[in-house]
This record gives sequence, C-alpha cells and structure tokens, in this order.
Amino acid sequence: MIWKIFVLFSRVALFSWGGGPASLALMQREVTAVGWSAALAGGWDKILIVAATFVLLTATRVNPVFVILGAALLGFAVYR
Repeated sequence: MIWKIFVLFSRVALFSWGGGPASLALMQREVTAVGWSAALAGGWDKILIVAATFVLLTATRVNPVFVILGAALLGFAVYR
C-alpha cells in the first residue's frame, strides 16, 4: 500500500513539474483510477480529523508541531 502511494505521488510529481493546479487534476485521475475514492468515502472519521486540523491551523496561531503530536496521540488512543 505504501509503495503504491509512493509511486502515485512520484508519477504525479514527475508529470506536473511547475504546474501546481495541474497536479490536482492528475492526482484526482490517479486516485479514482486506483479505486481509492470508495476507501476515502468510508473513512469519514479520518476526514473529520483532517478537517479539524485544517481549521485549527488556519484559525489559530497554534504551532503545527503540537497539532501533529495531538493527532498522533488521538490516533494512538482511538485506533490502537
């Protein structure tokens, strides 16, 4: 699984050198081609953690290190 993700990101980075918005379309095409969209739809709890982290980092001046540590502790406690 990790190797598939590495190859996917490497392929997108290789073909979208210098084109930030273009990489989003390539990433969307690759993710749907692999079939990860169903897996992402089923992982609503992880999407909730990502959304909370985004809001916390953009709305406050909390150091990102503390957010990463807090997310790691939450993941360890919940998904252990």
